[in-house]
Parts: sequence; structure tokens; C-alpha cells
Amino acid sequence: MSAPVSVLSVAGSDPSGGAGIQADMKVAALLGVHGAAVPSLLTVQDSSAVHQSVPIEAELFRAMLDAVLEDLDLSAVKIGAISGVESARVLAECLCELRAPIVFDPILKSSSGREFLGEEALRLLEGALFPRLALLTPNLVEARALYARGDAGDETLSAERVGRGLYERYGVPILVKGGHAEGDPVDLLFDAEGEARFVAERIEGDSPHGTGCALSMAVASGLAQGRSLREAIGAAKAFVRDAIEHAFRPGSGAPFLRLHR
Repeated sequence: MSAPVSVLSVAGSDPSGGAGIQADMKVAALLGVHGAAVPSLLTVQDSSAVHQSVPIEAELFRAMLDAVLEDLDLSAVKIGAISGVESARVLAECLCELRAPIVFDPILKSSSGREFLGEEALRLLEGALFPRLALLTPNLVEARALYARGDAGDETLSAERVGRGLYERYGVPILVKGGHAEGDPVDLLFDAEGEARFVAERIEGDSPHGTGCALSMAVASGLAQGRSLREAIGAAKAFVRDAIEHAFRPGSGAPFLRLHR
């Protein structure tokens, strides 16, 4: 039996297990890839909110990244929450020579409102990391904020406008996730092939925790396994939809995706 391909998740640690590197490792296991994980920040988090977050000290963050990058033959990288300029600089420097595709889920704030990626760190990553991305996966709120360069963003701007604008600005594929829009969630991809729509029916009920983490990790896993970008996104959408349909509520807050069998 051949060895599974390896995918590295660089993301926050969620002690409740609903998002971040904990959720990413569950996704990796279900999709048949070997998951490696480097925490970018530690959180005090439960199913209701992120109560506190602390970035991993820069030298330790670099040492963990270097250890994994030097030892494992990575087939893809997924990046989630990054906090602070030093973490952003270390990440960009460590990944500067990586050949594998990189999927970045730009978590500007937690769903409960705690800020992660600040404007200075964003500017650094825009110059040093964004040109190397295989895919950027902001939700509509994040896409509007990126389009407005760190501002709250105009809530009247359409996904088409901000997605096309971000693709023209960065020159890398942009997937604007539609879960925050009205009606059925439609994700829009903008890349060199044009525009593609990924349509799904909205599932009634409270929004589960960790959907963005799971989607970006699933896309990275699909790319690692040799799927095209559109194939990887389509498969990831189906995977996350199934996890939402079977979501459960382990605590008093938001439901969690069912990422186990």
C-alpha cells in the first residue's frame, strides 16, 4: 500500500476541537492524507467564543515550521489564523521556497469578533506570500474587508465585484465563500480560467463552528492528491456539506461539524 501524501496545517489551536488544527487533522484523516500541524497561536476557546489568543513565540514558530519542512515531503499547505507581524514574517520566510500548493484561509477575526490578522501583518503577507498562493478563500465579509484594505468593507458590494477585484489585485485564484450572503450559499471562484460558481442549498439551523477551516483543509488535501483546483473545490464543498448535515452540539454554543465516522 502506498503512503498517503502529506498536508501541513498552519493554524490556531482550538482546545474545544471544533476548528483550527484540531479540526484540520480530522479532515486530513477522513480524506486519506497524512496531516501535519504547526500551531500559529494558542486560544482559550469553547463552542461559544474565542475568549483569549496568544501567538506562538516567533523563534519557536520558526523552529516547528523548519522541522516539518525539512523532514516531510509536503504535497500541500493550508494556512488558517495568523496573528501578528512576527508570525506573518516567519511564515512567509519559511514557505518562500516551498513548491507545494498553498491554500490560505484569511481569518481576519474569529466569529465572536476577536481580531487575528492585523493590517500590518496583512500588508506583509500580501507582498511576501500572496503571490505564491494556489488559492485564497475569504468569506464574503473577509473579501469585502480585504478589498477595502483592512477597513470594515462596504456591505453593499457584491461577491462578484470584490472577488474579481481581489483576483485582479493579487493575480492568484480567489474563492469568495457565500455562507454569509443571503439565500443559498454560492461560492465564487475567480482565476485565469474565468469565473466558476459552486452552488449548494442552505441547510437550516445554527451555523456550525469551523466550516471555513474544514473547507480550506479539504481543498488543500484535494490538491495534494492531484485534483485540479475546480475538482478540489467541488469535492471539498460536498465534504463540508455532509459534515454540516450531520453536525452535532457538544457544548452550549455553536454546533460542530461531524468530522468522524
